[in-house]
Amino acid sequence: MCAIAGIVGSGAELRSGDLYSMLNLQRHRGPDDEGTYVEAGIALGHRRLSILDLSPAGRNPMSSADGRYQIVFNGEIFNYREIRGAVGSRYAFRTQTDTEVILAAYGLWGEKCLDLFEGMYAIAIWDSRERQLLLARDPFGIKPLYFGTDAGGLSFASEIKPLLTGKKAEPNYQTIYRYLRWGQYDHARETFFKGVFRLLPGERASWKNGGLSFRGGPGLFLQKDAGDVAWPLEGRLHHAVEIALRADVPIGVNLSGGLDSSLLAGLVNRMSGDMITLEGFLQDYDDPLYSERAWASEVASATGRHLNASVLTAEKFRRNADALLWHEEEPYGGVPVAGYLGLYRQAHDRNIVVLLDGNGLDECFAGYRSHHRAFLHELHTTNDPDFSYFLTRYCREWDVPEAIAVHEVQDRKQSGLSRDGTAETYSAWIDPVFLSNHEEPLFESPRPFPSALKNMMFQDLFFTKVPRALRFNDRVSMAFSKELRVPFLNLDLVRFGFALPDKALFGQGRPKGALRAAASGLIPEVVRNAPKRSVQTPQTAWLQGELMDWVRDTLLSSSFLSRGIFDPECVRHRLNDLGSSKISNSFSLWQALNLEEWFKQFIDTAVPQTAPRFDL
Repeated sequence: MCAIAGIVGSGAELRSGDLYSMLNLQRHRGPDDEGTYVEAGIALGHRRLSILDLSPAGRNPMSSADGRYQIVFNGEIFNYREIRGAVGSRYAFRTQTDTEVILAAYGLWGEKCLDLFEGMYAIAIWDSRERQLLLARDPFGIKPLYFGTDAGGLSFASEIKPLLTGKKAEPNYQTIYRYLRWGQYDHARETFFKGVFRLLPGERASWKNGGLSFRGGPGLFLQKDAGDVAWPLEGRLHHAVEIALRADVPIGVNLSGGLDSSLLAGLVNRMSGDMITLEGFLQDYDDPLYSERAWASEVASATGRHLNASVLTAEKFRRNADALLWHEEEPYGGVPVAGYLGLYRQAHDRNIVVLLDGNGLDECFAGYRSHHRAFLHELHTTNDPDFSYFLTRYCREWDVPEAIAVHEVQDRKQSGLSRDGTAETYSAWIDPVFLSNHEEPLFESPRPFPSALKNMMFQDLFFTKVPRALRFNDRVSMAFSKELRVPFLNLDLVRFGFALPDKALFGQGRPKGALRAAASGLIPEVVRNAPKRSVQTPQTAWLQGELMDWVRDTLLSSSFLSRGIFDPECVRHRLNDLGSSKISNSFSLWQALNLEEWFKQFIDTAVPQTAPRFDL
């Protein structure tokens, strides 16, 4: 896990000062080492967080053995040993790094080598012979990569701030419209900053002769053969976690008490035993209504791991919100994201460098209530004889009467609502002129499957839930120079989940039924059989209680009311409802609050050049 940066185009070699500024803004991502490569038309830079081959030999930029290619690399290729074996004697290796394995594979197989990699990565490779730069991002977009173009050149980096070096940041009002009107963000190339773009998951771009071309994109690997579906799910889970344990530094596991993180801990425990020092880390809240400690403690006790729990309070959240925004760079997910600050601080204090997280299984094995509804809706509309069986189990799983369940299943609009049944966005307080000036339809993700359930899973995996979670978690972990790995976002495992028949995903009529069966014997039964619990946080209670003054002061400020985005009269009217049951969903409140804080930090003033300190 590191930071990369680069400038390509005429005169790039004269901008070494800009390159160093870009690297300094990302020092937190790579505190162990720094390197640059500069020649006519290209300047590459790297900040290193040492994970594999901790010696200076692992420094980036790294040159291929023949000197033709230069690489800067952020991430990990977990199956690098296997690929190195396939390369064999055709390349003269000088290090034990996965970085050099990428160089060797690229020299032999070109861009096709990317299809062999299991892991997470953002890669930039300069071909000095062809005078061409390749940019590539892993299939799930676990590692970030941003770029911008100007005056015939291209700049790229692991974060957005380096691309603002020497410029005044400008807001992208179309992205702001999508965020406020539809609740959509982190789903497209465009960011909240005008002229700054992200490479999409699985996308590749080439810069040559002043032009930029794109290929690939989200989810294309799912169109390929699923492989041997007879290989049991347990074996696939084991493989995904086993290769993600490869590191030359201490490793920890994020625990939430849910099925996914518990399964991760169980698998890690089975294969590592006492050979690897592993500890569990839990983000928690001071209100027992939102605490997962009891469930996480069950798993920690069963696996014999020490559990480190950090507690977030409303006051801590307010005190650190601006510093977190500096790292997140774009509006983020509020209290649930800030909850991880203490977790990574504890990992930092205990010298844990790599942490594993269970993200991704809900989206690949149908874990959400919206997935359950989509599945039942299709059974209902096709008059499937098993509809009654699965409906009964839906009622039991989500504790709802049959009449309400039938309504939810028949009404497809239900899937666009929040957990409490309210709309997530609140359009009434957006200025009508702003709406009309930026109006565009709701973005709809591709639907490559005949199954409505699979299309919803596909959307969550590549355009909604996972992209946001990956961005949020990458920034929080890297703020403390920690590498976060998500083993379950494994190509083979995800492809297998999408290849399973819909009914197989709901074994015994339960969400993630196939996974629950695979988890037998790995985790405590009380955790394995527990109903799916939505992630609950005190955000609504805090914004309408302890943090109400912050909300009022910000949303009634002259800067907020004069931006032309919100209708001042509607804002005042809505704030009159603070603290009442009329506002049951805090998402729109947080949108407005967070957006104003973003304007103040990134648009109204020059972006701070040094990372602010957290006060935890």
